[in-house]
Amino acid sequence: MRISGGGNHEHSSPEQCPANPVWHVDSVFQSLFHSRRTPTAILRQVPPMCCRFGMGLPRRCRGTRGQVERGSAMNPLEGELSDRDIQILNNLERFRLLTTRQIQRLFFAPIPYGTHTSQSAATRSTTRVLNRLESQGYIARLERRIGGVNHGSALITWQLAAAGDSYLRQLYGAASRRRFQEPGLAFMRHTLAVAEVGVALEEADAEGRLELLKLELEPACWRTFQVGASSLTLKPDLAVVTADSTTETHSFVEVDLCTEHRPVLQRKCQVYQRYHQTGDEQEATGLFPAVVWIAHTPARARTIRDAIRSDSTLDHTLFWVCTTETMLNQLAPYNSEPIPNRKE
Repeated sequence: MRISGGGNHEHSSPEQCPANPVWHVDSVFQSLFHSRRTPTAILRQVPPMCCRFGMGLPRRCRGTRGQVERGSAMNPLEGELSDRDIQILNNLERFRLLTTRQIQRLFFAPIPYGTHTSQSAATRSTTRVLNRLESQGYIARLERRIGGVNHGSALITWQLAAAGDSYLRQLYGAASRRRFQEPGLAFMRHTLAVAEVGVALEEADAEGRLELLKLELEPACWRTFQVGASSLTLKPDLAVVTADSTTETHSFVEVDLCTEHRPVLQRKCQVYQRYHQTGDEQEATGLFPAVVWIAHTPARARTIRDAIRSDSTLDHTLFWVCTTETMLNQLAPYNSEPIPNRKE
């Protein structure tokens, strides 16, 4: 292509430039379609005041794509994230949703289990760090709160944002990518309830009340198995292994929110029993985990027990039912002392 006309941009001045200069472009490529409606290709000269930036183009038009400032969400691996920041991102990826209070319990514990002088100081520090990660684009808060707006910032719910997911994928070389959007209320309630069990176990481990050897969340805790020509998938909410100096306790955990009727509860228990009958878990680990149902109220716990006992096809010894107040005792090693609920 040959371009003619217009003058030299590097040395042109307002006095030397024509009022309305036109550049004519002669192309070596012939048009495939001859039409009188096809306009002649012309390039108008850039005003001299813009030419000082080079090649007759303004600064913003000179190809700045990819030149990202250090620490921005567009290029997160060059940002200044602390080890604690990365752990927060990892846990939001694992649990999918966490409240401010749950994050505070995991990473900002007050004395004697942490460095903060009081619960309020720990909450302020948590809020400050989360607001910073949000401003950098790594995490996002949900519009909906569980518990209402009168509970302050402690019940703000957080999830990983696109930049946070990109950071972790680059950090660990993962290829998968998730879509991040506002979840529904039912999903949000159940996810936070499952996260509460996991946070309580992590908290008890950090305080020396038990040893947490394994905590698998969905979908890592799922088990796919064969029954004849059919393939079934067992989908517990959690798979947990705790230990003390002499024993280990293995558990599949189902967190109940009073949303499922008796036939649904029984069908879930039947899937556990069919998986038990395959022997796959016993061959892999040497035992079959206890199936622990966690109910939010004693009345709901009785309903689950009645549903299991009323099904004569179920092996009742596989299943255990407890409430949120007693779940740590059920999930802790069998020989350990009772674990009291920790006061906030």
